[in-house]
Amino acid sequence: MGVNWEELLTVDCQKAAELFVCHPGFVDSKIQIRGYTIPFSGTQQNFNEIMNFLRRQLLKYVFPEKERPEDIDWAIGRDKFGDNNPISDGKLGEMLLYVFVEAFLKTPLMAYKLKDLGNPNDQVKGADGVFIGEYQGQPALLIGESKIHQTVSAAVKSAMESLQRFHENAGPYATELLVSRKYPEERELSGEILDSVFAIMNREKGILVHPVFIAYDFAKIGTVSQNAKESISAEEALQQHIKKEVEEWQAKIAAHKCIYPKPYQVYLDFFFLPVENSLQLRNHFYELLHGHPYESLAVKSAIKKAKLDNKNKSGQGANK
Repeated sequence: MGVNWEELLTVDCQKAAELFVCHPGFVDSKIQIRGYTIPFSGTQQNFNEIMNFLRRQLLKYVFPEKERPEDIDWAIGRDKFGDNNPISDGKLGEMLLYVFVEAFLKTPLMAYKLKDLGNPNDQVKGADGVFIGEYQGQPALLIGESKIHQTVSAAVKSAMESLQRFHENAGPYATELLVSRKYPEERELSGEILDSVFAIMNREKGILVHPVFIAYDFAKIGTVSQNAKESISAEEALQQHIKKEVEEWQAKIAAHKCIYPKPYQVYLDFFFLPVENSLQLRNHFYELLHGHPYESLAVKSAIKKAKLDNKNKSGQGANK
Protein backbone atom coordinates (compact mmCIF):
# COMPACT_ATOMS: atom_id res chain seq x y z
CA MET A 1 0.00 0.00 0.00
CA GLY A 2 1.50 3.34 -1.08
CA VAL A 3 1.64 6.56 0.88
CA ASN A 4 -1.09 9.11 0.21
CA TRP A 5 1.14 12.20 0.15
CA GLU A 6 -1.75 14.56 -0.50
CA GLU A 7 -3.12 13.84 2.98
CA LEU A 8 0.05 15.48 4.37
CA LEU A 9 -0.36 18.75 2.48
CA THR A 10 -0.86 21.88 4.58
CA VAL A 11 -1.90 24.22 1.76
CA ASP A 12 -5.51 24.52 0.58
CA CYS A 13 -4.74 23.49 -3.01
CA GLN A 14 -8.06 24.56 -4.47
CA LYS A 15 -7.86 28.01 -2.90
CA ALA A 16 -4.21 28.42 -3.95
CA ALA A 17 -5.09 27.55 -7.55
CA GLU A 18 -7.75 30.27 -7.56
CA LEU A 19 -5.15 32.90 -6.65
CA PHE A 20 -3.23 32.59 -9.92
CA VAL A 21 -3.87 32.42 -13.65
CA CYS A 22 -2.14 29.35 -15.07
CA HIS A 23 -0.54 29.64 -18.53
CA PRO A 24 0.62 26.92 -20.95
CA GLY A 25 4.23 26.08 -20.20
CA PHE A 26 6.88 23.79 -21.62
CA VAL A 27 8.14 20.25 -20.96
CA ASP A 28 11.39 18.77 -22.25
CA SER A 29 12.81 15.54 -20.81
CA LYS A 30 13.65 16.42 -17.19
CA ILE A 31 12.77 20.13 -17.40
CA GLN A 32 9.28 21.46 -16.69
CA ILE A 33 8.40 25.15 -17.10
CA ARG A 34 5.17 26.52 -15.62
CA GLY A 35 3.87 30.06 -15.99
CA TYR A 36 1.53 31.93 -13.64
CA THR A 37 0.27 35.48 -13.30
CA ILE A 38 -1.77 37.39 -10.75
CA PRO A 39 -5.40 37.83 -11.88
CA PHE A 40 -6.68 41.24 -12.92
CA SER A 41 -9.25 42.97 -10.76
CA GLY A 42 -10.79 45.39 -13.21
CA THR A 43 -7.85 46.69 -15.22
CA GLN A 44 -5.18 46.22 -12.55
CA GLN A 45 -3.56 43.24 -10.94
CA ASN A 46 -4.34 43.02 -7.25
CA PHE A 47 -2.31 40.78 -4.94
CA ASN A 48 -4.28 41.47 -1.75
CA GLU A 49 -5.91 38.02 -1.88
CA ILE A 50 -2.52 36.34 -2.27
CA MET A 51 -1.11 38.24 0.69
CA ASN A 52 -4.11 37.41 2.87
CA PHE A 53 -3.75 33.76 1.89
CA LEU A 54 -0.06 33.82 2.88
CA ARG A 55 -0.99 35.43 6.21
CA ARG A 56 -3.41 32.58 6.93
CA GLN A 57 -0.72 30.04 6.04
CA LEU A 58 1.96 31.50 8.32
CA LEU A 59 1.53 29.10 11.23
CA LYS A 60 1.37 26.06 8.95
CA TYR A 61 4.51 27.19 7.15
CA VAL A 62 6.53 27.89 10.30
CA PHE A 63 5.43 25.12 12.69
CA PRO A 64 4.89 21.36 12.29
CA GLU A 65 1.66 19.97 13.71
CA LYS A 66 2.92 19.11 17.19
CA GLU A 67 4.17 22.64 17.86
CA ARG A 68 1.59 24.69 16.00
CA PRO A 69 -0.17 27.36 18.10
CA GLU A 70 -3.82 28.26 17.68
CA ASP A 71 -4.72 30.18 14.52
CA ILE A 72 -5.34 33.31 16.55
CA ASP A 73 -1.62 33.39 17.35
CA TRP A 74 -0.56 34.00 13.74
CA ALA A 75 1.70 36.83 15.01
CA ILE A 76 3.97 34.16 16.51
CA GLY A 77 4.55 32.91 12.99
CA ARG A 78 4.96 36.46 11.72
CA ASP A 79 7.73 37.15 14.20
CA LYS A 80 9.78 34.31 12.71
CA PHE A 81 10.09 36.30 9.49
CA GLY A 82 12.13 38.99 11.21
CA ASP A 83 12.43 42.72 10.60
CA ASN A 84 14.46 42.62 7.39
CA ASN A 85 14.75 45.01 4.46
CA PRO A 86 12.26 43.76 1.82
CA ILE A 87 14.82 44.54 -0.92
CA SER A 88 17.15 41.78 0.31
CA ASP A 89 14.92 39.49 2.37
CA GLY A 90 14.29 36.15 0.69
CA LYS A 91 11.57 34.79 2.96
CA LEU A 92 8.65 35.87 0.75
CA GLY A 93 10.12 33.87 -2.13
CA GLU A 94 10.61 30.86 0.14
CA MET A 95 7.00 30.97 1.29
CA LEU A 96 5.70 31.33 -2.27
CA LEU A 97 7.85 28.35 -3.27
CA TYR A 98 6.16 26.37 -0.49
CA VAL A 99 2.70 27.35 -1.74
CA PHE A 100 3.46 26.47 -5.37
CA VAL A 101 5.13 23.13 -4.61
CA GLU A 102 2.42 21.93 -2.25
CA ALA A 103 -0.50 23.26 -4.32
CA PHE A 104 0.65 22.27 -7.80
CA LEU A 105 3.13 19.41 -7.31
CA LYS A 106 1.17 17.95 -4.36
CA THR A 107 4.35 17.21 -2.40
CA PRO A 108 4.29 18.13 1.31
CA LEU A 109 6.80 20.34 3.11
CA MET A 110 9.18 18.38 5.35
CA ALA A 111 11.48 21.04 6.82
CA TYR A 112 10.41 23.98 8.97
CA LYS A 113 13.64 25.95 9.09
CA LEU A 114 12.08 29.23 10.30
CA LYS A 115 10.85 27.46 13.42
CA ASP A 116 14.33 27.01 14.86
CA LEU A 117 15.76 30.43 14.11
CA GLY A 118 17.31 31.96 17.21
CA ASN A 119 17.43 35.32 15.44
CA PRO A 120 14.61 35.75 12.90
CA ASN A 121 16.58 38.54 11.21
CA ASP A 122 19.14 35.97 10.02
CA GLN A 123 19.18 35.06 6.34
CA VAL A 124 19.29 31.26 6.50
CA LYS A 125 21.63 29.54 4.09
CA GLY A 126 20.79 26.24 2.46
CA ALA A 127 17.73 24.95 0.65
CA ASP A 128 14.70 27.23 0.36
CA GLY A 129 12.41 24.27 0.93
CA VAL A 130 12.62 20.52 1.50
CA PHE A 131 9.65 18.48 0.29
CA ILE A 132 9.01 14.74 -0.01
CA GLY A 133 6.42 12.85 -2.02
CA GLU A 134 5.92 11.65 -5.58
CA TYR A 135 7.03 13.33 -8.79
CA GLN A 136 5.96 11.94 -12.16
CA GLY A 137 4.98 8.70 -10.46
CA GLN A 138 8.30 8.20 -8.64
CA PRO A 139 9.24 8.71 -4.98
CA ALA A 140 11.04 12.04 -4.83
CA LEU A 141 13.08 14.34 -2.64
CA LEU A 142 12.50 17.96 -3.67
CA ILE A 143 15.15 20.54 -2.76
CA GLY A 144 13.76 23.97 -3.65
CA GLU A 145 15.21 27.29 -4.72
CA SER A 146 13.45 30.68 -4.86
CA LYS A 147 14.53 33.96 -6.42
CA ILE A 148 12.81 37.34 -6.72
CA HIS A 149 14.76 39.77 -8.92
CA GLN A 150 14.07 42.76 -11.12
CA THR A 151 15.00 40.83 -14.28
CA VAL A 152 14.33 37.25 -15.32
CA SER A 153 17.94 36.90 -16.48
CA ALA A 154 19.29 37.72 -13.02
CA ALA A 155 16.77 35.47 -11.29
CA VAL A 156 17.47 32.41 -13.44
CA LYS A 157 21.24 32.92 -13.26
CA SER A 158 21.15 33.26 -9.48
CA ALA A 159 18.96 30.16 -9.11
CA MET A 160 21.16 27.96 -11.29
CA GLU A 161 24.29 29.24 -9.57
CA SER A 162 22.81 28.31 -6.17
CA LEU A 163 21.81 24.85 -7.38
CA GLN A 164 25.28 24.25 -8.79
CA ARG A 165 26.70 25.05 -5.35
CA PHE A 166 24.28 22.53 -3.87
CA HIS A 167 25.79 19.77 -6.00
CA GLU A 168 29.40 20.90 -5.63
CA ASN A 169 29.37 21.66 -1.91
CA ALA A 170 26.79 19.51 -0.19
CA GLY A 171 28.01 20.31 3.34
CA PRO A 172 25.39 22.91 4.38
CA TYR A 173 22.63 20.98 2.64
CA ALA A 174 23.67 17.63 4.16
CA THR A 175 23.50 19.29 7.58
CA GLU A 176 20.07 20.71 6.77
CA LEU A 177 18.79 17.31 5.64
CA LEU A 178 20.21 15.78 8.82
CA VAL A 179 18.34 18.37 10.89
CA SER A 180 15.24 17.80 8.76
CA ARG A 181 15.10 14.20 9.96
CA LYS A 182 13.43 15.35 13.18
CA TYR A 183 10.51 17.04 11.44
CA PRO A 184 8.65 13.97 10.12
CA GLU A 185 8.14 12.79 13.69
CA GLU A 186 7.18 16.32 14.76
CA ARG A 187 4.56 16.11 12.02
CA GLU A 188 3.29 13.05 13.89
CA LEU A 189 4.19 10.69 11.04
CA SER A 190 4.69 7.01 11.86
CA GLY A 191 4.71 3.52 10.42
CA GLU A 192 4.92 3.08 6.64
CA ILE A 193 4.74 6.82 6.02
CA LEU A 194 7.70 7.56 8.29
CA ASP A 195 9.71 4.70 6.77
CA SER A 196 9.03 6.02 3.27
CA VAL A 197 10.01 9.57 4.24
CA PHE A 198 13.34 8.46 5.70
CA ALA A 199 14.09 6.17 2.76
CA ILE A 200 13.61 9.09 0.37
CA MET A 201 15.40 11.59 2.59
CA ASN A 202 18.38 9.21 2.90
CA ARG A 203 18.41 8.83 -0.91
CA GLU A 204 17.85 5.09 -0.58
CA LYS A 205 15.10 5.31 -3.16
CA GLY A 206 13.52 7.85 -5.48
CA ILE A 207 14.71 10.76 -7.59
CA LEU A 208 15.96 14.26 -6.84
CA VAL A 209 13.94 17.24 -8.06
CA HIS A 210 14.70 20.95 -7.85
CA PRO A 211 11.51 23.04 -7.85
CA VAL A 212 12.53 26.62 -8.68
CA PHE A 213 10.33 29.64 -8.01
CA ILE A 214 11.15 32.75 -10.07
CA ALA A 215 9.43 36.15 -9.75
CA TYR A 216 10.57 39.23 -11.65
CA ASP A 217 9.47 42.59 -13.03
CA PHE A 218 7.51 42.37 -16.29
CA ALA A 219 6.80 45.79 -17.77
CA LYS A 220 4.19 44.45 -20.21
CA ILE A 221 1.77 44.09 -17.29
CA GLY A 222 1.71 47.86 -16.79
CA THR A 223 1.14 48.38 -20.51
CA VAL A 224 -1.75 45.92 -20.48
CA SER A 225 -3.31 47.75 -17.53
CA GLN A 226 -3.09 51.07 -19.34
CA ASN A 227 -4.71 49.76 -22.52
CA ALA A 228 -7.36 47.41 -21.11
CA LYS A 229 -10.97 48.46 -20.47
CA GLU A 230 -11.94 45.49 -18.30
CA SER A 231 -10.45 42.30 -16.83
CA ILE A 232 -11.30 39.91 -19.68
CA SER A 233 -9.45 41.93 -22.32
CA ALA A 234 -6.59 42.46 -19.88
CA GLU A 235 -6.20 38.72 -19.28
CA GLU A 236 -6.36 37.99 -23.02
CA ALA A 237 -3.72 40.60 -23.81
CA LEU A 238 -1.39 39.41 -21.06
CA GLN A 239 -1.80 35.80 -22.19
CA GLN A 240 -0.33 36.74 -25.58
CA HIS A 241 2.68 38.35 -23.93
CA ILE A 242 3.21 35.31 -21.70
CA LYS A 243 3.23 32.99 -24.73
CA LYS A 244 6.25 34.88 -26.04
CA GLU A 245 7.76 35.05 -22.57
CA VAL A 246 7.78 31.24 -22.26
CA GLU A 247 10.28 31.16 -25.13
CA GLU A 248 12.42 33.62 -23.17
CA TRP A 249 12.29 31.37 -20.10
CA GLN A 250 13.37 28.38 -22.19
CA ALA A 251 16.29 30.31 -23.64
CA LYS A 252 17.46 31.59 -20.24
CA ILE A 253 17.37 28.12 -18.72
CA ALA A 254 19.15 26.51 -21.67
CA ALA A 255 21.86 29.19 -21.66
CA HIS A 256 23.13 28.09 -18.25
CA LYS A 257 23.43 24.38 -18.99
CA CYS A 258 27.10 24.63 -19.95
CA ILE A 259 27.98 27.00 -17.10
CA TYR A 260 26.10 25.19 -14.30
CA PRO A 261 25.72 21.61 -15.61
CA LYS A 262 25.06 19.70 -12.36
CA PRO A 263 21.41 20.74 -11.79
CA TYR A 264 20.53 19.53 -15.29
CA GLN A 265 21.45 15.97 -14.28
CA VAL A 266 18.34 15.80 -12.09
CA TYR A 267 14.77 17.02 -12.55
CA LEU A 268 14.07 20.76 -12.74
CA ASP A 269 10.58 22.20 -12.30
CA PHE A 270 10.30 25.97 -12.75
CA PHE A 271 7.47 28.19 -11.53
CA PHE A 272 7.61 31.63 -13.18
CA LEU A 273 5.57 34.50 -11.76
CA PRO A 274 6.13 37.75 -13.69
CA VAL A 275 4.77 40.74 -11.74
CA GLU A 276 4.46 44.43 -12.47
CA ASN A 277 6.73 45.44 -9.60
CA SER A 278 8.54 42.81 -7.52
CA LEU A 279 9.71 45.33 -4.91
CA GLN A 280 6.12 46.47 -4.39
CA LEU A 281 5.21 42.81 -3.83
CA ARG A 282 7.94 42.48 -1.18
CA ASN A 283 6.95 45.75 0.50
CA HIS A 284 3.30 44.71 0.56
CA PHE A 285 4.24 41.45 2.29
CA TYR A 286 6.33 43.31 4.86
CA GLU A 287 3.48 45.75 5.63
CA LEU A 288 1.05 42.85 5.93
CA LEU A 289 3.27 41.21 8.53
CA HIS A 290 4.31 44.27 10.52
CA GLY A 291 1.46 46.71 10.03
CA HIS A 292 3.69 49.52 8.75
CA PRO A 293 6.18 50.20 5.92
CA TYR A 294 9.79 49.11 6.35
CA GLU A 295 12.04 51.58 8.16
CA SER A 296 15.83 51.34 7.92
CA LEU A 297 18.01 51.44 11.02
CA ALA A 298 18.96 55.02 10.17
CA VAL A 299 15.30 56.05 9.99
CA LYS A 300 14.48 54.21 13.22
CA SER A 301 17.40 55.90 14.98
CA ALA A 302 16.30 59.32 13.71
CA ILE A 303 12.72 58.70 14.90
CA LYS A 304 13.96 57.50 18.29
CA LYS A 305 16.24 60.53 18.61
CA ALA A 306 13.42 62.92 17.67
CA LYS A 307 11.14 61.37 20.29
CA LEU A 308 13.88 61.65 22.90
CA ASP A 309 14.55 65.28 21.97
CA ASN A 310 10.85 66.11 22.22
CA LYS A 311 10.67 64.39 25.60
CA ASN A 312 13.67 66.37 26.85
CA LYS A 313 12.20 69.63 25.58
CA SER A 314 8.91 68.86 27.30
CA GLY A 315 10.78 68.14 30.52
CA GLN A 316 12.74 71.38 30.29
CA GLY A 317 9.55 73.34 29.68
CA ALA A 318 7.94 71.82 32.74
CA ASN A 319 10.93 72.77 34.89
CA LYS A 320 10.80 76.44 33.98
